[in-house]
Amino acid sequence: MSEIIVLLLVPSKILVDYIRQHLQNATIYSVVRKYGVPPAEEQLPDLSKVEICFGAEYLFDAIMKKYPTIKWFHSLSAGNSKAMASLMKLKERPLYTKNIKAYDQNMSQFIITHILCHEKRILENYKNQQVKQWTDFGNFRSLSDVTIGILGLGIIGKSVADLCKIFNMKTWAMTRVEPTEKLSSIDHYSQNLEDILVNCDYIVACLPSTPATRGILNGGVLSICRKKPVVINVGRGDLINEDSVITALRSGWITNAVLDAFEKEPLPQSSRLWTEPGVIVSPHCSFQPYGQQECEELAQGFLDNYHRYISGQKLIGLVSIDKQY
Repeated sequence: MSEIIVLLLVPSKILVDYIRQHLQNATIYSVVRKYGVPPAEEQLPDLSKVEICFGAEYLFDAIMKKYPTIKWFHSLSAGNSKAMASLMKLKERPLYTKNIKAYDQNMSQFIITHILCHEKRILENYKNQQVKQWTDFGNFRSLSDVTIGILGLGIIGKSVADLCKIFNMKTWAMTRVEPTEKLSSIDHYSQNLEDILVNCDYIVACLPSTPATRGILNGGVLSICRKKPVVINVGRGDLINEDSVITALRSGWITNAVLDAFEKEPLPQSSRLWTEPGVIVSPHCSFQPYGQQECEELAQGFLDNYHRYISGQKLIGLVSIDKQY
């Protein structure tokens, strides 16, 4: 077998060290940069035959232009919308795989943290503290009386459901098709978005960006919500746009919106979301941090696919051009 050149563009040295330790039959080049900060041109090695790249989806377009010999791009990200347009334009497309593990626990913990903060009135209590105001909020609702609706039941959605069940929450899940094997952590399944909006106190969007999901919560869709839910978006920013969030809040259709993904990132300072009452802006960080466990899971996912790649087997997490995820 000819030499395989692997380029790692990753946010942690832990990832690089783990891969180097377990992958000894390839030539590895690496650039470690904070996630969201593209490497400068002079930081990228001058290579002519890169075959494999492991990096973030937002780097895909630039990396393919610099290294057109890449045959397989393995993404750090769970989503792929930022790379899809570039991928579809290529005449000779590399294999493109996405990360399908490592972020699920962090993201489900992020979601349950915001649910607890809302139910226990943590932010309101802190604001009262700043003005030395003692306020009796009355009885808090038990999480066992809370119903959560999960849009998208992939690995992340399943992890959210599992964690919510630890708190005895009631769970709904919207899926494209009726599942053949039902999870004990899901009380109700539906292929109808209306069922979720009507019955749930929290709407958690874990969906990818596809033609079928873009704008799924836009316009007056949320007007049918009966319980004035909190909307939490940890999926893609184009699931709901800025105008729709603000309209839903000001119309009283929803109580709050916790947004960790946006149509344009970083969120422009001119965005009304920064100052809109009821909105919590989170800088696309629900999947972080890159700790030892997460890095090893990410690295192992790449290594498992590497061994499949060199043996000619089908890769795990392979993105479908037709489905766009």
